[in-house]
Amino acid sequence: MDEAPAALAAYAVYVRQKGLALLHKICVAEPYRRKGAGQRLVQYIQQRLQKEGCQCIQLWVDKNREPARRLYLRCGFLEREEVPDYYAPGRTGIRMVYEYRNA
Repeated sequence: MDEAPAALAAYAVYVRQKGLALLHKICVAEPYRRKGAGQRLVQYIQQRLQKEGCQCIQLWVDKNREPARRLYLRCGFLEREEVPDYYAPGRTGIRMVYEYRNA
């Protein structure tokens, strides 16, 4: 049995605390970027968390990570706060929030 291991396309890390989820990381492997994998993953997480009774998802993203910011905006997240030097000197963090409409 010389089967090649399945390639990992994407993964996410989040923590849910009652009605709030903190999305820590979304990672999409290079061959799957700009093909919808990240958006499908975020939408899956949103649906799963809604079924679990979540009311809000929050995340932080580097202001200079335009592709990531666009992804989250397409998925309904809103930019709520900017914190200069959040990641390192000169690297601003943006807090983004997704709120379920029927929460």
